[in-house]
Amino acid sequence: MTLELKHLLYLLLGLFILTNTITGLTVSYWDMKKQLETEKELAIKTEQLNSINELMQEIDKMKLKKNKYNPTAYHISSAIHDAYQEYPILTAYTHTEIIRLIKKESGFDADAVSVKGAVSIMQLMPATAKAMKVKNIYHPYDNTKGGLKYLAYLLHKYKNKRLALYAYYTGEGNLNWHIRQGRIPDYLHDYVRGII
Repeated sequence: MTLELKHLLYLLLGLFILTNTITGLTVSYWDMKKQLETEKELAIKTEQLNSINELMQEIDKMKLKKNKYNPTAYHISSAIHDAYQEYPILTAYTHTEIIRLIKKESGFDADAVSVKGAVSIMQLMPATAKAMKVKNIYHPYDNTKGGLKYLAYLLHKYKNKRLALYAYYTGEGNLNWHIRQGRIPDYLHDYVRGII
């Protein structure tokens, strides 16, 4: 075997080893990426399940649950799921934060009506419900979905989770006035404290 042929064989062997190493690294990279994506999806599903369990526990505490199937819990959790699908900006809030918001607004009471006339699960004012095209303001699904649509609108407008919640609670006009004054009042900080 000539020296040149020997060097050529070593070169080919080296290229073969290098190619296999690069291929192995590429496969490892894609395997790791796929595993991370799977773990992320699992974490999201776990968060959804935990939030629905939290919702059911809260409704149980209120003695609203009379049997295994609870329509209020079902409608609320369905509305949250659908709102996340339709308004991706809402993913800025976790399921747990959304449930805390609902708890703070109405305590999961579909019949709740505030002194100012805010109605049901998400305490929607009739004018807001009309603007959000809510079919039945008293229905837990419609009300929750409408409230979350309004929250998505506020989040898009203010580009900030806290400001969107402040506006949800006090109204856009009041919040804009407070912003112009350069001070957010304590009652708004207190409202958000238990949510995010």
